[in-house]
Amino acid sequence: MKRHSGPGVWMKFRYLEFPIFVRPGTADVGSIIDNVFREEYGQLPKGFVPRTILDAGAYVGDRAAYFLSRFEQARAIALEPNPESHALASRISRTTATA
Repeated sequence: MKRHSGPGVWMKFRYLEFPIFVRPGTADVGSIIDNVFREEYGQLPKGFVPRTILDAGAYVGDRAAYFLSRFEQARAIALEPNPESHALASRISRTTATA
């Protein structure tokens, strides 16, 4: 990402149903590594199947994309106050992003 100039790029990850917009020079890559690859929020009880996911502080929507990919029947409500990050999080399908 350091070599990429411009506002960012949409990236598709093998384990996610939804692409995520990654901006160079931001914490986006670290957040995606923590949430998607390290599964820091994905340590859930066996058999847990949520219908609704509440993501408070959704950032760019990487956690919502992770959980929506893992739980196909779920719906996500993502809360993000930063206008730029809110716009990116709201692009994740099956997500209701609110500021």
